[in-house]
Amino acid sequence: SDLIRSRRLVHSMRNTNNIPLSKIKSALERLTPMHQRRWGKMSVEQMLDHLVRFSEITLGKRKVGWMTGLAGKIAGKKILKWILSKNHLTFPKNIGTFPEVMPSKDQLNFEQQRTRLVLLLNELEQSTGTLQHPIYGKISTETAQKLFSIHVAYHLVQFGCDFQES
Repeated sequence: SDLIRSRRLVHSMRNTNNIPLSKIKSALERLTPMHQRRWGKMSVEQMLDHLVRFSEITLGKRKVGWMTGLAGKIAGKKILKWILSKNHLTFPKNIGTFPEVMPSKDQLNFEQQRTRLVLLLNELEQSTGTLQHPIYGKISTETAQKLFSIHVAYHLVQFGCDFQES
């Protein structure tokens, strides 16, 4: 089943420098509006908005368009497997994304965006069982947490908010 394949994927990827969600939270607390991007085009506020949108999709709080949904049905599992084979340091820079997670071009409040992201992180951290992801299909919450960890860690490094060893 999809769930068994999803769990096997996570199990096979355990050694890829997955950042624990507790370290993600600590790094988010250290992030400031003064952090400058090392690559890409987003501001720090837009990066947070992008991650909020991504998290809302994962948690079923935001819908995707029919084209993104179709792309997910066709290639979602392969894309997920590829993403889970990476970590925040090996994920390619400046890769495109789907339209539903493009950040707002409006003025964004840093603290509001960071707070929203931390609340979504807490919700994902407390989730159990499975989630029906509109792009990747049915995935375990463990898979969703790993996906979140890779994605957020990648963007934190993008803005020079690296993970301290502790």
